Amino acid sequence: MTLFPEVQRKAQEEIDRVIGSSRLPTFSDRESLPYIDAVLQEAWRWHTVVPLSVPHTADRDDIVGGYYIPKGAAVFPNIWWFTHDPAVYPNPSEFDPSRYLGPNPAPDPINHIFGYGRRICPAVFNIGKGLDERGHEIEPTTKPGPGILSRLEAFKATIKPRSPQHAHLIRQVEELYPWEVSNAEEVQKIVV
Repeated sequence: MTLFPEVQRKAQEEIDRVIGSSRLPTFSDRESLPYIDAVLQEAWRWHTVVPLSVPHTADRDDIVGGYYIPKGAAVFPNIWWFTHDPAVYPNPSEFDPSRYLGPNPAPDPINHIFGYGRRICPAVFNIGKGLDERGHEIEPTTKPGPGILSRLEAFKATIKPRSPQHAHLIRQVEELYPWEVSNAEEVQKIVV
């Protein structure tokens, strides 16, 4: 949102018009928030967290695009390409939520990506560029860091609740859904 304040403004306008400021959106509101849904889809597509999916194993011999893939071969789906194919997503480097709206929307990238976690609704925040020591805005970069996971290099940003009412909604989530220990240790036993 630091790079696309007009997207943030449109998303906040839709939230204010449909939901108001007395509660946070829920999944049941999704159909009433097409622009918010489009922003999420575009965020997932534009900079996917895992550009190459976790390896999969071919369960049988197969031929794909003229290439022979033997049973047992490791296959790494190139999620970045699937979500940046210009034949599917014209101008793939642009952040354009409107590509999912209208009579001929682009395909939902959720079919190629995976990744969820606990989130606090970004619609209750004003997200802006970071400030230097003199209070001047710092232009963020979109340079990815090294590694198998795609993450941007550290940059400064300002994230503030939009109003006291929005701050109350955020604190209310912590009361309704208190932090719990995850089952990560159980998953590690399986993986290791």
